[in-house]
Formats: sequence, structure tokens, C-alpha cells
Amino acid sequence: MLASLLLACFLLDPQPASDPVVQVEATDAEMNAAIAQARATLPDFWTALGQHDATTDMFALKVAFPYGLDNHEHIWCQEVSRASTGISATVGNAPEAPVGVKLGDRVTVNEADVSDWMYTRDGKIIGAYTLRVLLAIEPSPELDSMLAPPDAR
Repeated sequence: MLASLLLACFLLDPQPASDPVVQVEATDAEMNAAIAQARATLPDFWTALGQHDATTDMFALKVAFPYGLDNHEHIWCQEVSRASTGISATVGNAPEAPVGVKLGDRVTVNEADVSDWMYTRDGKIIGAYTLRVLLAIEPSPELDSMLAPPDAR
């Protein structure tokens, strides 16, 4: 499993040269627990997106894009909207693997492919469960200081 570490494309640097990608085994217990927590709390993301106000911004979903026989690259997508036909979003990271999308593509995905979510409230990152796991592997004091407590909504 490839996972984008940084949300640099829209949090830290509007024009990143490249985002760090961390290889995580599909069987990694911490990452799988983070994905499960993100999926269980996805209704909180939809509620916040629907109530979007001046204190919230930077809504994004991490989506698993398949490649090869049984591999996925997890890529942050922004400009999120949801309709009966699925979830639409814009690919926010340049993929490392041949997943059939590129930075800036508008995609429609299924909710089952969402592996994480995040938004900011008053400048603090809400959600981002997989990012918290990745920060233990590749620390970033700047991003770490932007994280709200894991249970913040």
C-alpha cells in the first residue's frame, strides 16, 4: 500500500514539487485500524461538509486507487462533493503508481474506496487518521502542530 504523507498540495505549499510517499504493508495493524476509524467516522465528515462555515476549510478524502493484482495507492483528493451517483473530488497528489489518474483529475469514487478524511477547523486538522500513523513513521513537526486531538469534530 502506498500512502501520501503530506497534504502539502493544499495545506503547506500550494504548488508542491512532489509529496512524500510512504510504503505501508497492507497488513499493517495500525494503518488498518486508522482506516477503520476513518470509515466509521465518515458521517462526521459529511456533516461538517454540509455545514461548511467560515471556521472550516480544506475538506479532503483519501481514496484507495487500485493497481496491479492487489495493490492500492491512497491519494488525497480535494474539492469534494457527494451525490446519488457517487463522490466527486479532484486528485490532490501526483500518484507514484500507475493508477489511471493524475494530479488535478476530477474523479468519481465509491464511499467504500475512502480510506481517510480530513478538514480544517480554525486552522487545526480534524480527522486525518492515517496521516497520524504516517507521522509516526516520517515525523513533521509542522504538520503535527496542526493536528487537532483525534476525537475532535
